[in-house]
Amino acid sequence: MTSPARRFSSRLWHFNAYVIAIAGLMAILVGLAGLFEIGRTIFRTRHVQNVVSAPSQSKGDQSPGGTPVVERIGSFTPLSGTSLLRAPIRTSQRRQLSRYSKVATGLRNFIFYNRQTGNFQRLLPNEKSLIMSYSDMYAPPSSSSNGSAKTLKAMSFLVVEKDSNDDGVLTGRDEATLVIVLPDGLRKLRVDNIGEMLGRPVLNDNELVLIRRARRIPNDKKPAPAPAPAPAPLEAIHIAIDTLKITARHSAK
Repeated sequence: MTSPARRFSSRLWHFNAYVIAIAGLMAILVGLAGLFEIGRTIFRTRHVQNVVSAPSQSKGDQSPGGTPVVERIGSFTPLSGTSLLRAPIRTSQRRQLSRYSKVATGLRNFIFYNRQTGNFQRLLPNEKSLIMSYSDMYAPPSSSSNGSAKTLKAMSFLVVEKDSNDDGVLTGRDEATLVIVLPDGLRKLRVDNIGEMLGRPVLNDNELVLIRRARRIPNDKKPAPAPAPAPAPLEAIHIAIDTLKITARHSAK
C-alpha cells in the first residue's frame, strides 16, 4: 500500500474511532440523564390533599415520621348579607417515607369575625379534625325581597373527627359528620354518620333538607358477609332553620 493510501487509511481509522467514542459518550450521557429523571421521579416530594394525621397518632404538633405541623390562617372574606368575615385554617406536614417525602395538607377549621360585636369565634374547638367540604346555603331567589338578592340562611361543613378505619390518618374514607351553622356563627346542629351527601338545598326562608345515604357501620364481632351488604337506603332530613331542629325524616322504602 502506498504511503498516501496508508495515511488515508490511518486517518479514516482515527475518524471512525472518534465517532464511536463520541457516540458512546452520548449514549452514556443519555443513560445518565434517564437515570436522573427516574431517580427524581421516585424520590420527589409528593403532595396529597385532604389527608392529615389522626389525633391518636399525634404527639403535640408532630406525628411519627413527620416534621412539625405547620398551621396557616387564610384571608378573611365577608359573608354576603351578614356581619361575619370568615377565614380558613389549613395545616401542612412533611413526612419522610422510605424512598420519598410526602407533604399532606388539609382544611382543619374556620375562624369567624363578627364586625358588629368585635368577637372571634372558631367553628370547631381545635384543629384536630379534617373538613372535607363546606357550602354556603342561600335562600331561593323567589323568597327574597327582590329576585336577585341572596340571603345566607346557613353554612354546612362536612367534618371527619375520628379515624374510624384505624389507618392512622383522617381522610374521606372515615365516617363524617355534617355541622350546620347559622349566620351568627354560634348556633350549630350536628348530623352524624354522613356516608354519602346527595344534596342540602334550602327550600324556603325557614326550611332546608339534607339528602344522604348513611354509611352502614360493620359489626367487628361478625365476619364480613358475602356478598357485600346492600347500600343503606336514602334518607331526607328536614330542618327548621330558625331553631335548627329536625322536623321530619323520610327514608326510601
